[in-house]
Amino acid sequence: MKYVDLRSEENQRNEDRAKYPLDNNDEKIAAELAKLSLKLQELNDNSSSYRKACKRIRKIGESLCSNGGSNRMDLICYRVYFLIGTSHYCRINWDGICGWYY
Repeated sequence: MKYVDLRSEENQRNEDRAKYPLDNNDEKIAAELAKLSLKLQELNDNSSSYRKACKRIRKIGESLCSNGGSNRMDLICYRVYFLIGTSHYCRINWDGICGWYY
C-alpha cells in the first residue's frame, strides 16, 4: 500500500538526521530529555517529582524555541524518540511552545 507523507520536507529531514548523534550540545539536550522521559514513565503523575520533571522538559522546550525555534525542537524530539523509542513526554509538555501542538 502506498501512502503520502504529509509532513514538510524539513520535518522529514529532521527525522532522518535524528537517527544519528547530533552535535554535542543537542545530543546532551536529547539525552537529558530521554532521561527525564524514562523517569516519568516510572512515576505517579500526581507526585511532585513528576511535576518537576514535566516543568524541566517544558523549560528545555522554551529554551530550544528561543534558540533555534520549532525546527530545533523537532530535531531534538526525533532524537529522543530514536534514543528511547518514545517522544511522548516532549510532545505533551511542549504543547503551545513555538507553535508546537500535541
